[in-house]
Amino acid sequence: MKSSGYNLFLPIDGERTIIFNSNTKRFFVSSNSSINNYTEVINKPNLYTEKQRYQKLLSTLSTNGFIIEDSVNELSEIEKLYRKNRKSKEYSLMIMTTYACNFSCWYCVQNHKNIYLEANTERKIIEHIKQYLISNSIEVFNIAWFGGEPLLNFNAICSISEFAKKFCEERNIRFSCSITTNGALLNRQIINKMKQLDFVSFQITIDGAKQSHNLTKYNKVINDSFTLILNNILDLVGTIPDSLLTLRINVTRKNLATSVVEDIDNILKPVRNRIFILFRKVWQEPQDDSLFNAVASCTHEFIKRGYTVNNDYDFTDFLSCYVEREHYMSVFPNGAVDKCNNKDIKKARGYLSDNGDVVWKNTPQEHLITVFSNNSECRSCKYLPLCMGPCPAKREELSKDDELRCNVKNRDEFFNRTVIDYCRIKSNYSL
Repeated sequence: MKSSGYNLFLPIDGERTIIFNSNTKRFFVSSNSSINNYTEVINKPNLYTEKQRYQKLLSTLSTNGFIIEDSVNELSEIEKLYRKNRKSKEYSLMIMTTYACNFSCWYCVQNHKNIYLEANTERKIIEHIKQYLISNSIEVFNIAWFGGEPLLNFNAICSISEFAKKFCEERNIRFSCSITTNGALLNRQIINKMKQLDFVSFQITIDGAKQSHNLTKYNKVINDSFTLILNNILDLVGTIPDSLLTLRINVTRKNLATSVVEDIDNILKPVRNRIFILFRKVWQEPQDDSLFNAVASCTHEFIKRGYTVNNDYDFTDFLSCYVEREHYMSVFPNGAVDKCNNKDIKKARGYLSDNGDVVWKNTPQEHLITVFSNNSECRSCKYLPLCMGPCPAKREELSKDDELRCNVKNRDEFFNRTVIDYCRIKSNYSL
């Protein structure tokens, strides 16, 4: 037996330490008076294999990945999972229906333009779906609707989804739709149609407490989008009871007032157990202890009230990003194509031909360089399973001979803090 290379020992106060394995995401808490004993057993398990009183502990440590067999190559096992998930026969096609939006949030990275999917582009997408699903033996197909605000072009969503659903049903391909939306345009008619079209996953964004949110998301017609959006969520989860509803809270120092939990719960209280909360810092906002602690405090309160709070480590599938998947594509409103949807529309590297093929003007190469490449710094990192290295977009400009280096600032501090936060969430803040 030997110690896992992914064990972390993280003090959480003057009396306790979390022992965490970043590969299995299992953890337990030790008193500091016992930590030396646990550390000794984990780091030198062979010294204790013949001692009867340690057998239960060794079995538990082995089951949870803290100690492993001498023959196990953890990096190789992680690489196998990476390649398996990357080659999955599930195809996710992100379609941006428009670059327009009904709000003008100050932090948005998009340059909103009145560009919409046109009938000819819709036809190309349908042709693409036909040939791609069959030629790649796809078993699961998901359309992820995005924008701008995708519901501004609901007609396109309906026409493409109706075709895809029927096409998949006829070929025994599992089909679903997901959408990222601000939720303001949802209404009973749209929600009922979404149910018919197999919408199963929704991410709806708000901007902190009610007052801050309404100063960010408003237009000439809507001045209380907070109440409107949350009431639409009530209708949504009532109409589609099996849906996965993620309420994404974009956070800054100013918008995360102590009232944010109360403001949300005043409306969503009847469906608390149906809502997943996800905090996301807006990219312009620097990360520091005050913001991290504010999020942690709100997380604690949401959990106390019966909500589920998601953490980034809940989504680790040994891929740095969904763009890693071989069967993933983004289609822009003008028919341009790229792997990554965060690109400027003018920098998209491909387009759809009339018969639905993806034609690359500049063939993506970033998948050739991975965290497992010989010149990757990530190979020896104890945080690798939590991070999986720089995303494909950051690897795009690298050549095969370039060294892949960590892009996480203050790496130990960052992961120690986020892992402790993860453990607290998973233990319902009993730590």
